[in-house]
Order: sequence, then structure tokens, then C-alpha cells
Amino acid sequence: MTNLDTLFLEGNRLRLLVLPDSLAATNLAATVTSLRNQGVSVFAYPLAASLISPRRTENGDFEFTVTGPPSVYTVFGSIDLAAWSELGVTTNALGRSVFIDATGAPSERKFYRARFAL
Repeated sequence: MTNLDTLFLEGNRLRLLVLPDSLAATNLAATVTSLRNQGVSVFAYPLAASLISPRRTENGDFEFTVTGPPSVYTVFGSIDLAAWSELGVTTNALGRSVFIDATGAPSERKFYRARFAL
């Protein structure tokens, strides 16, 4: 759907649209604005998956947001970038999903990566 340049929706009772941010900002920008003005929820996502907004929660867990194409992502953690262990999965339905790692001690250094679940 990255090359879509026209989306005809007249008479459609659309309530939600999820599309790549590259389309929302370029080819379909006018359509997105019109839909939002009609009360349609529009969610745009980046084409490449990223881990953003890392933070320590109040109870000491580590939390971050997975952004990217809607999918189920498997999240991995490593303390040395050599050995990786699966920490869990997160479902990214609208272009972003929060993942909480409750396995790490507050002072522990840990690296993270996510990939599309197979």
C-alpha cells in the first residue's frame, strides 16, 4: 500500500483508517485531513520498526514503545549484544504498541530489539 495515490470513500461509513505515514503526509494527505474532519480516527505508522520512548516505570520495570507496520512483534533482550533471549510479544494493531519488561533489575544494563513474529 506504499504507492496508493487515490482512495475513494464516498458514502462509506469508515470509522478507522490505518496507513503508512508516508502516504498520510503525501499522496493521501488531503483525504486524511478530510476523514479526520469527519470524525474518522486515522493512525499513521512508520514503514520501519523502531523502539522509542524508553523509560523506567514507577515499580522499576522498563517500558518502551514499538512503532512500525501493524503486526505482532517478538521482543528480545540482551545484556551483551551476543546472547539474546525472547522476552515476550506485543501486538501492534495501530502502528504503535507499548512493551513492558518486568525481568530486569533497575540497575541492570540491557539492550532490546524487536522483529515481526513468525
